[in-house]
Amino acid sequence: MNEKLIIPISIIIAGCIIGAAIFFSGGKETVVQAPVENQPQQEANPEIRKVAEATDHILGNPQADFFVVEYSDIDCPFCKRYNDEVMSRLEAEYRDNDRVAFVYRHFPLDAPFTRELHPSATEQAVAMECVADLVSNDAFFAFKKALFADEQTGQLFGDELLAKMSEYATAVGAEKLAFENCYAAQDLTQVTADFNDGRNGGVEGTPTIFVQLEDGTSYRAQPSYAPLKNAIEVFLQNN
Repeated sequence: MNEKLIIPISIIIAGCIIGAAIFFSGGKETVVQAPVENQPQQEANPEIRKVAEATDHILGNPQADFFVVEYSDIDCPFCKRYNDEVMSRLEAEYRDNDRVAFVYRHFPLDAPFTRELHPSATEQAVAMECVADLVSNDAFFAFKKALFADEQTGQLFGDELLAKMSEYATAVGAEKLAFENCYAAQDLTQVTADFNDGRNGGVEGTPTIFVQLEDGTSYRAQPSYAPLKNAIEVFLQNN
């Protein structure tokens, strides 16, 4: 078959999402326990923006045929688990495959986007953008990994938070003063673009995962290893 829409049904069926997930509707947030298994998603073709090197953080080939897109909050414990248990495995398995790439988009559950569920999520997202601007896209992902690895960062505020983030930023190549000046500016341009795009695509909590084909066609996916691995393999074998 030459169609590029060969996606196994497993990725558009909502399975057991890890633990509890944070959802909100109309600005009011509610904690929802694990959904019923095999509940279909409402949107099989959600409207999220097409992956592009100019507007996205892409791990892998920017011209890939198949993207795994993650909307995430750096302080979200379920996002950390997803990155530790799912993304780290997939990245290791497909890092040398130019047809598959991984995209990170910000979705902080924090002011000014929602009420302060994770009070330092936006600040950490801003810091990630500073690292990308000052160093590189690869440094962005290394910095993201360092933040996820440090479970205490989300409990820090003000100067303590900045000191810890500066430590990680310099470790991936940023100059300390330049990083701190960038952070002080609190430029929310990219964070806001990602958040609004997620809302337009029906994102209601983190982590929310999509797979996207090179033409921009997107499908909601389970945030778990087996369905994503299966989706990638079926696509590679049939396209």
